[in-house]
Amino acid sequence: MEIKIVTNEDVAAFFQIVAPELGLSLSETGKPLELIRRKGSLKIISNTEKATIYYQEKAHLFRGLLL
Repeated sequence: MEIKIVTNEDVAAFFQIVAPELGLSLSETGKPLELIRRKGSLKIISNTEKATIYYQEKAHLFRGLLL
């Protein structure tokens, strides 16, 4: 799944709301997800079904995100 981040506020919201609930830090990689930030987009590679469902349910919290 790839989420496109449109603004810096979207990036901040991701790390403030979603990442902590999944036990992720601000590092480039984390478990259960690997996060790669490139030129305004955040590519999310999920290796758990729970994480995938979580992103689908929470995506509405973020402005300007494309799933």
